Amino acid sequence: MEKALKIHTTYANQIPVIHLEGKFTSEYQQEIFDAYGVLSDKKKVILNFQKTEYINSSGIAVLIQLHNKATQEKGIITFAALNPSLRHIIEIVGLTDFVKLYESEQEAAEDIQVSDEKTHGKQKSSS
Repeated sequence: MEKALKIHTTYANQIPVIHLEGKFTSEYQQEIFDAYGVLSDKKKVILNFQKTEYINSSGIAVLIQLHNKATQEKGIITFAALNPSLRHIIEIVGLTDFVKLYESEQEAAEDIQVSDEKTHGKQKSSS
């Protein structure tokens, strides 16, 4: 039987991107946490939903738990490439209060890179 959710990691501008492909339910919580856990740099991570077909309420709960874990580890999770119905669900449950949404993985990576450059530039000028 084929898995309903495929998870793999790539990098965009040296920022880890976890791709979630298929139907996202709590059944895959451990695999998602494992994909996050093996990253050497967890400060900024993009979740790419481009090929995510579906997410149920328990999948939303997994996203909240992952966000909380990242926050505890002083990291940031961002969401990219959500289809209109997934975006609507994320907005309705209020995750947009805590997580930035981007139209594409590339847009997320570029914004993160720009914010990093601004942060590092400020640190250098204050030394």
